[in-house]
Amino acid sequence: MKTLRITVYAGFDWRSRLTVKVVREAAVHISRTYAIPVEVEVLELPVGDMDEDAEVPVVLVGGREVSRGDVPSIVDIVDEAFRGIAEELGPLGASIPVPGVATV
Repeated sequence: MKTLRITVYAGFDWRSRLTVKVVREAAVHISRTYAIPVEVEVLELPVGDMDEDAEVPVVLVGGREVSRGDVPSIVDIVDEAFRGIAEELGPLGASIPVPGVATV
């Protein structure tokens, strides 16, 4: 299976630190629950709270922007991951294995 790539452009501020934590938790959730390999890449930029024009953190899931300048939720990241999978594979319907649910 193809690896899902999540990229975080982070500065030296609390939003960026929290975003990195949320993204890593979402990656663990996706890989454990759905058995999808996830790679998290954190790119640190030399900006912080005092830089008015800096719009960090920025989170990209599969190359598509999830958030800019704010902390995304785990749900936002997971939803965007599955939107990308649906676009790549077509409508999924019941083809995604859900833990605890038998497929016939």
